[in-house]
Amino acid sequence: MNKKTPLQIVKEKFGTKEKLMEQVIELISETKEQAKELEYNLTKSTNKKLLRLHKIGSRIKEEFGSKEKLVDKIVELKGMLKDNVYKESLMKKSLPKLLDNYNILNRKKK
Repeated sequence: MNKKTPLQIVKEKFGTKEKLMEQVIELISETKEQAKELEYNLTKSTNKKLLRLHKIGSRIKEEFGSKEKLVDKIVELKGMLKDNVYKESLMKKSLPKLLDNYNILNRKKK
């Protein structure tokens, strides 16, 4: 059995690329302005990238609830609870980078 292409996965799970984009925007945008900017940028994205962003956004929503809670967990794992400057710098990072950072810290903890 052949591996499915990103286009086949998109059509099977979401129907169209636009529906996938809507779900990705809903998962990762924080404000209406950011949602509009994301929509513009995601129209140029590949199906593979959209699927990856959907997977990351879904995982963050399920495990942490929001970007702020993920940042709080990273700060806690680093032991820098009182460092607001570090927390603010993390808030500026993208969700995939934050999730990678969390995964690395979580592995080191174990």
